[in-house]
Amino acid sequence: MTAPADVRAGSRIASDWPLFGLRISTERLELRPPNDDEIAELARVARLGIHGDDVMPFANGWTDYPEREFGRRFAQYFWSQRAGWRVDSWALPFAVFVAGEPAGVQQVTANAFPVLRTVGTGSWLARVHQRRGIGSEMRAAVLHFAFEALDADVAITGAYSYNAGSIAVSRKLGYEPNGTRRDIVCGAPADALLFRLCRERWLATARPKVSVEGFEACVDLFCLDGEGALGR
Repeated sequence: MTAPADVRAGSRIASDWPLFGLRISTERLELRPPNDDEIAELARVARLGIHGDDVMPFANGWTDYPEREFGRRFAQYFWSQRAGWRVDSWALPFAVFVAGEPAGVQQVTANAFPVLRTVGTGSWLARVHQRRGIGSEMRAAVLHFAFEALDADVAITGAYSYNAGSIAVSRKLGYEPNGTRRDIVCGAPADALLFRLCRERWLATARPKVSVEGFEACVDLFCLDGEGALGR
C-alpha cells in the first residue's frame, strides 16, 4: 500500500506532525503511525476478525462496537491519541504492514516518561496473520524503538489469562512476571497477568534486526535531549 503523499515525510502536514514520517522496519514488517485513509483500512481489517467469539482480549470491548458505530469510534480512538499528545504522557499507535498491506496495530504508551522511562505496549493482529511469528516481530520492533531510540529503562505489558498468544509473545521476548490485576471485561471479572522487561535483560537477549527512520524530527515530541538514544 502506498501512503498518500499529503501526509508523509516531507509534506506540509508531516512537518507540523513529524510522527507521520516515523518508520520502524523489520525483515517482514513496516510499522508507521497511520494517516486517516490507513485508519479506515485498519478498521476494515479489524472487522474481518481478530479473536474468537467466545473471548474478549480487550478491556474496553471495542471489537463488539455496533456496526453502525464501528468505523467512527475506531477512527476517534486514533484521533484522540493525536489530540491528547503531551511530551510527558502519550500513546503512539503504529499500523503494522505485511507485504504492504495493513495487518494490525502495535501501540506504545507512556506516562511521565522523562522521569519514569517506562513504556507500555498493546496490540491487535488480524487472525489471518496470527501464528506466523508476526505478533512477536511487531512487539520486538517497538521494543527496539523504546529501548534504542527513546532510551527507555522498562517496558511493561499485560494480557488476560486466557490470551495465550499474547502471553507467549511476552515470554518469548524475555519479559518476567510482574503480578496480576483484576479487571472488568464485558461485565465480568477477568485476571490480567502482568509482565515487565528491563533494559538490561532486553539488551542481553538475541533480537531481530530493526531499523528506525524519521526519529530525529520527532525528538521534541518526547521531551528528549538532543536526538535521543539513536543520536548518541
